[in-house]
Amino acid sequence: MRDQSTQAELDEAVRARLARLATLPVDTTNLERRLRTLIPAEAPEQNRWRLPHAWRSLTAVAAAVLIVATVGIILMSLGNTPAMASPAELARLHAEVINPDRMATPVTTVEQANRVLDGKWTDLPQLPASSAQLHACCIHDFMDRKVACLLFRDGDTPLTMVVGEARDFRCAGGRVVERGGRTFTLHDVNGLRMVMTEQNGRYVCLMGTVSEDRLVALAEGLRF
Repeated sequence: MRDQSTQAELDEAVRARLARLATLPVDTTNLERRLRTLIPAEAPEQNRWRLPHAWRSLTAVAAAVLIVATVGIILMSLGNTPAMASPAELARLHAEVINPDRMATPVTTVEQANRVLDGKWTDLPQLPASSAQLHACCIHDFMDRKVACLLFRDGDTPLTMVVGEARDFRCAGGRVVERGGRTFTLHDVNGLRMVMTEQNGRYVCLMGTVSEDRLVALAEGLRF
C-alpha cells in the first residue's frame, strides 16, 4: 500500500509541475534566431521554385522587345518601299492643281519654281524644264509623300507635271514606249492622258487632255 501511495503522490506532483509549466510564458527569440541560421541551407530549394518565375518574366520582356523590334523593322521597310503611283489618284491631283481657286505660287521659269519650292521642302528634287509655258507651282501630299506640282499650259490646255523622289514612287503598270533612249509609261483616265518616267533619281508624271503623241513629245523634251 505504501508503494502505491508513494507512486500516486509522485504522479500527482508531476501533473502539478506540468500544469504550472503550461502557464509560464515561453521566450522563442533564441529559437527564431536559430531557425533563421538554418534558412540559407534551404535557399537552393527556394531558388529552384523561384527560378521558373524569373525566367517567365525575362522571357516576357524579351518577347516584348522582339515584337517592338519586328514592328519597327516592318514599318521601316514599308516606309522605304516605293509607292505605286495610282493613275486615279494622279487624276484627282491634276484636278486640284488646275483648280483656279488653288493657292499656287505664280512663276514663269523652272528656276523660279526651284527657288520658291526649295523654301518649302528640304531636299527638294530639282525640277526638270519643259518647252511648255509655266504658270505656277506648289507642294502637295500625294500618297503620304511629298511631290512638287507645276502648272503649265500648252496653248489653252492646262498640263500638270508632278515631280517626286524616285525612291518614293514607281510607275504604275501601263503601256510602255521608248523615246530618245528614255522609257515612258502611258495611261489614260477618262481622257486625261499621263506619261510617267524616272530620270536621275526623280519620278515625273506629265498629264493633260492633249494627244498622246503631243504629251510624249513634251515628256521627251524635258531637260533634267
